[in-house]
Amino acid sequence: MSDLGRVYPMTVLSGTAFPSYGAFLGTSASSELLTQISEAQGSTFFGSTYADTTAAFMRDVITPIRMVAQQVTTTAQILMDPDVIRPLLKPEDFAHIPSEMQLPILLYAPVRDLFDRGRIEGFGYTSDYLPEEDVYANILASGRVEDVLSAMDKNGMVNFQWRMCSDDPHLDEHQVRAIRDTRETIDRMIAETDFDPTCWPLGRG
Repeated sequence: MSDLGRVYPMTVLSGTAFPSYGAFLGTSASSELLTQISEAQGSTFFGSTYADTTAAFMRDVITPIRMVAQQVTTTAQILMDPDVIRPLLKPEDFAHIPSEMQLPILLYAPVRDLFDRGRIEGFGYTSDYLPEEDVYANILASGRVEDVLSAMDKNGMVNFQWRMCSDDPHLDEHQVRAIRDTRETIDRMIAETDFDPTCWPLGRG
């Protein structure tokens, strides 16, 4: 039986990747089939005949599927992990910020400056509600030296300092790292984009 008369089994698709028409229609091609087409038509080139159809399919079918899949994934993450201190490492992570991460973000000096100047939403807080100082700063700075070589004395020793206050937030090692990583992400995003870290994906005013 030639390839033109062969029946192929159903293809099961999953995920949101864009499938080929062959995946939907069960089509395939062998060198013998291409040779037959070439002999009959003088060419085996398949150009942009279906370009408009492909664009419409992407716009009307694939893009909505991807959007729904993303919404489902985000909702699942929120339900499973609703309110914990966790690292926010990319812009999309700021779409659903746990409430426990709001103050560590808003009290960070570059973010606080934008908030005081009215350029970001600030999670709906008012300036009167917020502490004057960054209560997380001491914790994040304790036991940390940014440039070890510069901090070395003539004997090659480095001094590490811990500063603690009785009303400092109680954080474990993983939470401290999560806040530090999130603030580093904010530094990059503020430098490279106009995004509002308290109301992504809105831009700063």
